[in-house]
Amino acid sequence: MAHRAAERKGSSICGMTKYSLSILALLGFGLLALPCGVEAETLAWDFSDRSGTRLDQVKDTKGRPGGWSDAFERSRVTGRGVYRLGRGSGTVSNSYRRLRFAAAEQVTAVYELQGWKIQGPTTNETLRLGLVHTTHAERPRVLCQFKLMRTEKSQLTLSLEAFGDGSSNEYESFKLPAMSEAPLRLKLVYDSTTHQYQGFYAIGDAEFARLGGGSTSPERKPNHLRLGATGSFDSGDGSEHVAFDRIAVSDQ
Repeated sequence: MAHRAAERKGSSICGMTKYSLSILALLGFGLLALPCGVEAETLAWDFSDRSGTRLDQVKDTKGRPGGWSDAFERSRVTGRGVYRLGRGSGTVSNSYRRLRFAAAEQVTAVYELQGWKIQGPTTNETLRLGLVHTTHAERPRVLCQFKLMRTEKSQLTLSLEAFGDGSSNEYESFKLPAMSEAPLRLKLVYDSTTHQYQGFYAIGDAEFARLGGGSTSPERKPNHLRLGATGSFDSGDGSEHVAFDRIAVSDQ
C-alpha cells in the first residue's frame, strides 16, 4: 500500500585515488555526480575492532577512534567484523555521529546488516537509521531516515520518515521476517538542492530496489548520522540481536 504523509512542523580520477573510488563503488555512491576537482569525503565503520569494543569506542576505516556519541547497553563488537546490538529496554536509545556535510549538495548513508533475531514478548522493537538536524536523547529533529519496526510477532516492516515543515513521504512498505541471516543493505540519498530524499534496500547480493522517497524540510540539514533503537532487543538469553556489518556516509 502506498503511504503519503506530510508534517507542517596511485592513479586518480578527479583527484580521487583508486582506494577512494573502490569504496564509493562498493557502497553504491554515484561517481557520475562527482565533479572533477572535488573529492568526496567518506566516513565508514567496518567494526574490525577487538571483541568487546563499544560503539563509542570503535575506530573508523581510517583508524580514528571515537566519534559516535553513546554506547548501547549489551551491545559490542564481536571480534569478527560485526557490531551486535542487543539493547535492553529503558537504556540509551540513540547514538549519533557528527557530520560536516551541511553545505554538501548530496549526502548518501549506507547501513549494512548481517542478520537479526528479534523475538521479545512485545512487538515494538524499532530501528531508526538516517540523517538528523539536531540530536536528542529520545526525540531528535529528523531530516530523513529508515524505520525498521517489528509490527507482528514474526514480521518486520521497513518504511521511510521525514519530518518538519514542508516534508512528505511516499513509499511502499516492505515486509521482512523477524529472524534472518540474509544480509540487508539500506541506502539513503539526500539532495540538498531539491530538498528531496530517496531510500533503497537490497537483500543479499541483489541490486538495490527503491523503497520510496519524498521531500525534506528546507529548514533542516544533514548534521548528524543516526543509529537509533527503541524497545527491548534483549530476550534474556542473549540471542535477540541486530548485527551490523558496516555503516558508511559520504558527501556525494
